[in-house]
Amino acid sequence: MVHDSTDIERKRWLAHFGQFVTFDYSECKDLCKAYATINVAVLVFSVTFAEKIGGLPTRSRLVSAAMLSAWILLLISLLTCGLGLRRMFSGAWIASRNAMVDGSLDHVEGIESLSGHVRVAKRYWRVSLCCFASGIVLLTAIGAFRVLQP
Repeated sequence: MVHDSTDIERKRWLAHFGQFVTFDYSECKDLCKAYATINVAVLVFSVTFAEKIGGLPTRSRLVSAAMLSAWILLLISLLTCGLGLRRMFSGAWIASRNAMVDGSLDHVEGIESLSGHVRVAKRYWRVSLCCFASGIVLLTAIGAFRVLQP
C-alpha cells in the first residue's frame, strides 16, 4: 500500500501535537509552578529579612538601591515566568484544537502558530532565569557587603 506524502506528514504533525499536549506542556507547567514557588519564597524571605540582609535602619543609598533592584528583578522574573506559561498554554490550546479526533489537521497555520508560541515562551523563560539569577547575585552581594562591613 502506497501512502500519500500529505497523509504521512499529517500523521507526523498529529504525533507532534499529541506529544506536545501530553508531555511538553504538562512538564513545563509543573516546572513553572515549582520555579514560581521558589521565586516567591526567595522574594518573601528577602523582604522579611531585609533588616538583617541589608541593615534596613542604617543602610546606605547604594544598599537601598541594590535591595530595591533585587526585588524588582525577582518580580520581573516571576512575571515573565507566568507569561511564558501563558504562551505554552496557548500553544497547548492550539495543539488540542488542531489535532482532530479523526486524524486530520485543519490547516498548516496551527503548526506555525504552535512553534511561534513555544519560541516566545522560551524567550520569556530565558529572561525570567536571567532576572532571577541577577536578583540572587545582588542579594548575595548585599549580604556579603553587610557581613564584611566593619
